[in-house]
Amino acid sequence: MDNKKKDFLGGANPFLTLGLQLAVTVIAFFFLGKFLDEYFSTSPWLLIVFVLIGVVGSLIQFVKTVQRLNK
Repeated sequence: MDNKKKDFLGGANPFLTLGLQLAVTVIAFFFLGKFLDEYFSTSPWLLIVFVLIGVVGSLIQFVKTVQRLNK
């Protein structure tokens, strides 16, 4: 592999994982909210709250990571 491909792939690698990080965070908070709803019998309120927390938190982390990588 020549240096151009290594430079491209090495520079793109952090960006390639951002989508996975977003999805895993939201899915994890979804299942946590679903579990807590079943445990406390509060369906669907904790599910909604935890999904919103997951989405907002992952978007904040996404923006911070992109800003850090673009410096």
